[in-house]
Amino acid sequence: MQKTSKFVLDLYNILECEDFTSIINWADCCKMFQISDSKKFEDIVMKQYFKTTNIQSFYRQLRIYGFKIKRNSNCQKVFHHIYFAKGQQQNLSKIQKGKSLTDQISGEMYNVNQIMKENQELKRQLNLMILFQKRLVKQFEIHQTIQKAIIDKMIKLSNLLCNERIHQTILSEKKIENFVNLIDGFQPELLVRIIRFLLKKIDPKTPINEIQYSPTPFPFNAQI
Repeated sequence: MQKTSKFVLDLYNILECEDFTSIINWADCCKMFQISDSKKFEDIVMKQYFKTTNIQSFYRQLRIYGFKIKRNSNCQKVFHHIYFAKGQQQNLSKIQKGKSLTDQISGEMYNVNQIMKENQELKRQLNLMILFQKRLVKQFEIHQTIQKAIIDKMIKLSNLLCNERIHQTILSEKKIENFVNLIDGFQPELLVRIIRFLLKKIDPKTPINEIQYSPTPFPFNAQI
């Protein structure tokens, strides 16, 4: 942040000082100021605050800082700057030496445009994060459904193995012994046939296809 120049700050403090109101004072709703007594301004105010007592030198400083000279209804000189007004001390740092009013306004517009661009970029990133969150929620719902289906299959398989009729047909003591022998004998093709038979008894189809219903392959990697 730019620092307020001594000249501008001194001028503001002079206008705020009640001792000088008969010499220099605010005008036009405190958005301008005027010098009522030039001689006293040179002899009293300038001698105390500035290095010179030549009022023309004071006028040159005003022009350097971008102040404009106008005439009021009484044809008196009044001095104006867009950032110089009573109660607006926070704007004094915007009044810089050697910058025209056009340059200062252009600088302000540049800063506003930069802030708008940064806000647009933040909004874009926020929208991407919202989309990413929605996809994660969808993935969670899909895998929750798959997990529930697996649990249901396990429950059905458990019930099937506990079914007395199944014990009498395919899970007799002899067949269980043969089943163990298949595993011990490394006969995977027969073991696969038995497992397929059990799965067919439970549920012939998977209730959900995660590739088909998933918005993106899991895990989802977003490029933000």
